[in-house]
Amino acid sequence: MFTTSWDRTILVYDLKTGDYRKNGPQMLTGHSGSICCSDVNEDGTLLATGGLDNVIMLWDVEKKQHALYLRGHNDSVHGICISTDEKFILSASKDRTLRLWDIESRERLPTGICADEYNNSNKRKCLICEKKYIVMTAAESRGRAKCRFCTLDLEETSIT
Repeated sequence: MFTTSWDRTILVYDLKTGDYRKNGPQMLTGHSGSICCSDVNEDGTLLATGGLDNVIMLWDVEKKQHALYLRGHNDSVHGICISTDEKFILSASKDRTLRLWDIESRERLPTGICADEYNNSNKRKCLICEKKYIVMTAAESRGRAKCRFCTLDLEETSIT
């Protein structure tokens, strides 16, 4: 189990062994600002975090160190998701953008989605193709909401 905090720390608890009861939790540090969001992969070996420092960090939990340091948002990161195939990280920022990151290449993919500031509905406009889409969420088997990027209007031509 992981907890993230305003004090910029991540505490790692081993619920299987109960070692945290004797020795206290393991601590991970690296963010220069408070940590606002986190996601863990299915087997608990990778942890992604985002925070007030505008940074996304991917942690190797077994080695207890960060494996990736991603910078690209212009404001704090408040949502993060590791894809189920563990190839991508999706991040959402207060700068009103979603960013998709390729974990292997460590590059930000050309994704920049922003809310239409004149319409407070669930319809948005993509910054890249300027097509409208509908914001969607769906629950996964782990019992929590996950971002599903966007759904483009099927009547419009697709991006090539």
